[in-house]
Amino acid sequence: HTTGYIDVGLDHALPDWLVFWASITTLAFTLLHPQRFMILRRVLFLLGILFFMRAITVTATQLPDASPTCQAQFTDPVRGAYKSQPMYPKALFRAWKVLWHPMTHVTCGDMVFSGHTTVLFLCHMIFRRYCKAKHLKVKVLYRAAHTPESVCAAARSISLVYAIGAALVIIGTRLHYTLDVLVAIFITCSVFNRYHSYLRYKKLSARGWFPGLFLLRWFEAEEMAEIEADACERAKRMH
Repeated sequence: HTTGYIDVGLDHALPDWLVFWASITTLAFTLLHPQRFMILRRVLFLLGILFFMRAITVTATQLPDASPTCQAQFTDPVRGAYKSQPMYPKALFRAWKVLWHPMTHVTCGDMVFSGHTTVLFLCHMIFRRYCKAKHLKVKVLYRAAHTPESVCAAARSISLVYAIGAALVIIGTRLHYTLDVLVAIFITCSVFNRYHSYLRYKKLSARGWFPGLFLLRWFEAEEMAEIEADACERAKRMH
């Protein structure tokens, strides 16, 4: 009640933890999935595309920082001392700190679009696409048990509620603006759905000049599909 935003000491710690647990849960689901190799290949490729797009928008679009921690760097000479120093090589050291201890350092100047929201909704899209009983015909716990569709439907719903709730927390902590979160949701869902819509082409042999189709023909080659199908059958016979 003393601030106009969610204050948890470090204003980025709560969103970081929410993203962490969403990522861990999704990774565990993926590794237990019979089509784990296909999902990992596609998700890592999409994650690379999304963060490449984010790198472009962060460079091209500058907004005033929403985070109070970042705003304080312009008024606190101690916190903002690094701004008056040469960028290199200390910028590389700061980048290493972010990668090694992301929850002890807040990044500034990267508003559009939200990387936290991107990861959260990519996790939700994985559950939405691949958490289905017909894809999970694997014996679990004991030999006669299979994952029912009701469990999959609940998991999909929970992932959506979690992603939306975490996005609201990101806004509430002022880590990002509402604009950043909405743009991240739109781009993440659009890229994920567009990629999978291209897979509906029969063997991706539809004629077209779009360069992405050539990449998908290589990335989703029949040889790769056969290897993954064999791995899936092996996973189903594990028990």
